[in-house]
Amino acid sequence: MASTLVHKLKELLGLIKDTAVDLKSDFQEESKFQQMRIITGLAFLVNVVATVGMFFVLAGSGRGYEAWMESTGPSHVLMIRRDDDDTEHGVEVVLDGKYRATVKLEGRASGFALDAVFVDSEGFVPARDYRPRKLELVIDGDRMSIPLGAKR
Repeated sequence: MASTLVHKLKELLGLIKDTAVDLKSDFQEESKFQQMRIITGLAFLVNVVATVGMFFVLAGSGRGYEAWMESTGPSHVLMIRRDDDDTEHGVEVVLDGKYRATVKLEGRASGFALDAVFVDSEGFVPARDYRPRKLELVIDGDRMSIPLGAKR
């Protein structure tokens, strides 16, 4: 079975190589004008494929996250809601590029007290009245910005 698969792959690679050699020789026989038309068409095709590919890559990057601030007495709590129930460990949450925390997201919603979890590069916590403007999540090396909604 494996030898048949290897044989079929070698056959396919040989066919691809032969086709590429034929296309190259046909291309070289064309006039300069035809060569430029072919190159322009290929560039357009590559651009379309890259654009469509990026659309699908970026469309799935939001993962359905929503974030907002809630006041709970003297402190503020950052709430993060997401579309799935999976637990994600080692999620880095960055507020305004200054305050960071590594947290675990469990269930559909998680809350984090700003003055208990987040610290800056010098180890200081945010002031009690601190209201972040920008939120970034880093999950498995992927960085995404999430707009902070109004207080609920």
